[in-house]
Order: sequence, then C-alpha cells, then structure tokens
Amino acid sequence: MVSLSAVPDYESSIVSSVVGKVFYGAESIVNWAMGKSRSRESNPYLAGNYSPVEQERFDEELLVEGELPADLSGCFLRIGSNPKMRPMGGYHWFDGDGMVHACRVKNGRVFYANRWVKTARFKKEQAVGWDTHLKIGDMVGAGGLLALAFSKLKGLAGLTVGGEGRGTANTAMVFHAGRLLALHEGDMPYALRVACEGIVETAGRLVYQGQRSFTAHPKVDPATGDMHFFGYSVESAPYCTYGVAGPDGALKKQIPITVPKPVMMHDFAVTEAHAIFIDTPLVFDPSVMVREGTLPFAFDEGHGIRFGLRRHDAPEGEEAVQWFSSPPCMIFHVANAWDDGEKVHLVACAMRTLDLSVLSTKRAMTEDMKPFLTRFVFDTRTGETVVTRLSDCAAEFPQIKQSLVGRKCRYAFAARYHESPKGDAGFDGICKFDLDASGPRDGHDACSGAICFGEGRYGGEAIFVPKGSPKSEDDGYLLTYVYDEGRNKSDFVVFDAKTMSSEPIAKVQLPCRVPYGFHGLFMDEDDMKKQAGQS
Repeated sequence: MVSLSAVPDYESSIVSSVVGKVFYGAESIVNWAMGKSRSRESNPYLAGNYSPVEQERFDEELLVEGELPADLSGCFLRIGSNPKMRPMGGYHWFDGDGMVHACRVKNGRVFYANRWVKTARFKKEQAVGWDTHLKIGDMVGAGGLLALAFSKLKGLAGLTVGGEGRGTANTAMVFHAGRLLALHEGDMPYALRVACEGIVETAGRLVYQGQRSFTAHPKVDPATGDMHFFGYSVESAPYCTYGVAGPDGALKKQIPITVPKPVMMHDFAVTEAHAIFIDTPLVFDPSVMVREGTLPFAFDEGHGIRFGLRRHDAPEGEEAVQWFSSPPCMIFHVANAWDDGEKVHLVACAMRTLDLSVLSTKRAMTEDMKPFLTRFVFDTRTGETVVTRLSDCAAEFPQIKQSLVGRKCRYAFAARYHESPKGDAGFDGICKFDLDASGPRDGHDACSGAICFGEGRYGGEAIFVPKGSPKSEDDGYLLTYVYDEGRNKSDFVVFDAKTMSSEPIAKVQLPCRVPYGFHGLFMDEDDMKKQAGQS
C-alpha cells in the first residue's frame, strides 16, 4: 500500500518554548566545551559556494547568451543541501535541508526559482526556532554519544519529529507515476509539484507500507515503467529491503535482502533481468566513532565489497540472491548495468578506500580515495568477477541516456574531479566516457572527451537530455549549473554532448548563487502535464 500524507504544521506552545530554551542553552554549552561551535565557524561546507542561500526567490525571463535549442523544453531541477537553521553543533555536507533549484525552459525563455522541500523536519525546526535534530556532523568521537543522548531527550520533549520522518529530502529526485519525488535515504520520498513557471511546491510525504527507508537512487525501467528501489537500515535486520512500484505507483513487491552487517548502501542497479545490490565496506560501527574520534561509518577492509544479483522472476526467498565478491572498494554511484548472456555488466565510480570525514573537511582526497569509472563483469555460471578500471580520469555523479537504464549503453557522462593548488577539491568540467573502451592498461582510456568550465568556474552533475530526433546515443545536451567565483553567482549552462565542446550552446547568468549540491533531472513537457494532474 502507498499513501500520500500531508506534512503537518507545528505550533510552539509556551511550555514547549520554555523547554526548548532549556535544551538550547544546555546544548550550546556542551558544544562550546567540546569545541564544536568553533569548528562550525571554520567548516568549509558552510563557506564559499557550499554555504546556504538564505532566501527563496523567483526570477522571470532571464537573459540567454547564445540560443536555447528549439527542442529543449521543460524544467531542469537540481537538489542539494541548504540548511535553513544555523547548525548548532557539527555539520556534514549531507546534513542540510533539501533545496530545489529549477530552471524552466520554454519557447526560448528561462525562469529560475529555488524552494526548500518542506519536510516534517524542516517545518518542526521552523516552529521551534533552531536545528533540534541529530545530524551526521554531530556523530563524531565521544561527543557523538552525547549528541545521541540529547537527541533522545529532545524527542521525549517533543522538540523533534518521530513517525513523520526525520529526513531532509536533499539528495536526489525521480519522476515516476506522474509524481516528482525528492529523496533522502534515511526517510520516505516527498512528492513535489512544479508549476508552469518552474516554482516547486511540496505536496506531501509518500509512504510505502512496511518500508523503513527509501534509496536516493531508485531505477525506473524504461520498458515496463516499474520503479525498483531499496531501503537500508543500520538499526536492525533486515538491513536491506527491496521493493518494486508499478507504473501506476502501486507497490508490487517487497522483499528483505540479507546482508551480514549494517552498511551504507547508497546506490544499486537494475538490468532487464536482475536487481544488483551493493554490500559496501562502509560499515556502521559506533565503537569506531568513540575509539578513533571519527564518524560511525568506517571503511572495513575485512568486510570487503559484495554484489548481490537477484533475478526479477525469482521466488521471494533469500537464496534467490547470488553474491559476487571483488577486491575492496567503495561505490557511491552507478552509471548503468546490463545483461550479456550469462554475464552481467555493472559500470560504477569506484574508490579504492574512503574516509567519510573527508566530506566534513573538504580536504583533497588521496589517490586511493578518488573515484574512477570501473567495469565489473559477473559470470552467473562460474561465480567469477572481472574488474577493469576504464579511465584514469577521476570523476563522479555518472549519468546516461535514461531510456537505456538497464540496457547496454555506450556512453556515460560524469563530473570531472579537480584539485586546486590550494588543496581544495571540486568539479571543473564534464567527462564523456566510451564504455566500449578496454581501459588505460591497454592504452584505451574510456575518457573520449571533456568539457572544461574555465578558470574559477566549478560545477557538479550534468544531466543528459536527448535531442527531439536523436541520430545517435550521444546526440543530445548536457545541462548543469556552474558557479563563477569571480561573479559569486551561478550560470545555467547547456553543452553539446556529442561534440563535448567547452563553448556552451547557451548560457543563462542567474542573479544568484546555486550552492554546490547533489543530483538533478529534466522534466519534459509531457512530464509537466502528467504531474499537474496528481493530487
């Protein structure tokens, strides 16, 4: 059963206000004593273009440099972390409230709007007046135990939300069954509506009965319209649950998947015949948090990485999952996967190891922590895995043509990782990868083209949008936001995916910054019409 629930409005009574002030004072003293207040002031993810924008806005008919393609019509949306309240204690890039940045493109005109996703957590903190909920950035060292204790007490005092969900809806979006969904892997999806000018409204929280959480990276099968998803838990087994929603949004399947330990499972993949689960080495272990003064997710070399293949037509038994191993690595994002006879191919950005605290400090990654596009081939007959690095160009946030999800594809596009002389890290361009390449060891690096944003210009994920009548798989556009350090503002940019020219087809100078964020999508005019009729 799937239901859409309105997000409740919260009010602050005199009693709750007094209780809140007591907790606020106590937590402020503890944070100051532990140095969290000082570390917050120097947190790089609250500075520069990582810093949040403070206002929602709407801007009409923006100036276009170049010419927007006549066959590009719809809405480009990108979501990211943008805390509404000033963080009390520690802060991690993954912690902020979700904000959607939308560029509506139609008839050569562009409108821009940004809106927070009005989650239960967001609305509760608005009512209370400060950020009462536990954050990843709080969960460091012995102080993490105090943060946990404070969180439980604040819950008992009614200062945080409970069953309504504590997620921030800040990570990704998917369009399915006529609904645009904002996603966060610690909660259920939030349904959004995009008005004709591109203004985004929060419609409610979508609840899948029996599902404790919902991945930020579901996969929609382009042939069946089914949406495949999973949720993971670090609290109790089963640590992973797999589900399928039909093209009408109704829940068709829900199956527990056995993994031995609670791990961070950010992404997965589907093919025409299989779902592929990634049992990563990033293990949840609170004892490590206390013992080593780090976050509770630690890279466990001994746990390694496993890939679980489950056929779509398999019976609902645990034995239906066939597990494969490979040398330890960490995978956040999958480009694509497909069947090849008795073999299954998976292409993903893989890191040899990972220290998650890097994303709290913004320091440059070691070579072992850089993501490289990698091909995994699983032989379902022999149980063997063959691993091949496809490129020596470090890149993340891979994207493909969405009509080829779960099918053999040739091209993927990803944000190019760059380190400045100052030691900062960011994405300075877009790489195009030819997935038919054998890899750099054979002298055939898969990186077949690269767009450079230019000096002092950085971005993130680029979304591929095919042309109206494409003549090849890569015949389309790459849409992204690029931040200009000199102007301290961002641009909405359209590039040619086929030629990979660094000269954009069209550029729109926005009157504001779009902070660095996570994932996006493009809704065409058909999608806009479908979601307009949803309740």
